[in-house]
Parts: sequence; structure tokens; C-alpha cells
Amino acid sequence: DTVYRWGGEEFVVLLDETDIFGAARAAEKIRAAIEESTCIFEGTAIQVTVSFGCCVVNPNMTAEENIAVADKRLYNAKESGRNRVVMEG
Repeated sequence: DTVYRWGGEEFVVLLDETDIFGAARAAEKIRAAIEESTCIFEGTAIQVTVSFGCCVVNPNMTAEENIAVADKRLYNAKESGRNRVVMEG
């Protein structure tokens, strides 16, 4: 499993030998842990949330096309209220 920074605030997480449901479970576990934590910046407590767009890599598509599928789902998560995991749409 590997994590890559993809742009300013976006990351790509590749979970080897994991189906869409396993990916969504992993994303939900990370999402909940981040939501329950508190970041302190210059003495101020900040609550942070995170949204995920999950997909299974399609070997018939380019890396960019696969990322576009996940990115579309990420934006669906953001547009539907943020702080959630989306694995379809």
C-alpha cells in the first residue's frame, strides 16, 4: 500500500489487492480518526475533516483516467456535504 501527494490538499492512496468495499472501509477508518482528532495550530484548536473518492483501478484505463474516476467521486463527496466516503457516481 502506498500514499502519494496529488496536488495541494489531495492524496492518492493505492491499496494493493483491495476491492472497492475494502477501500471504502479503510477510507472510513481514516476519515473517522481524523474527525475525532484535534489539531493545534498556534495555540488554536482546529477540527479537520476529510472526504474520499474510492475506485478500483481499471487496467484498461490510463493512470490519469483512473484518477479522474476517483476525483469525480471525491468531488461528489465534497458537494454532498463533505467529511464522507463515496465509492460510486
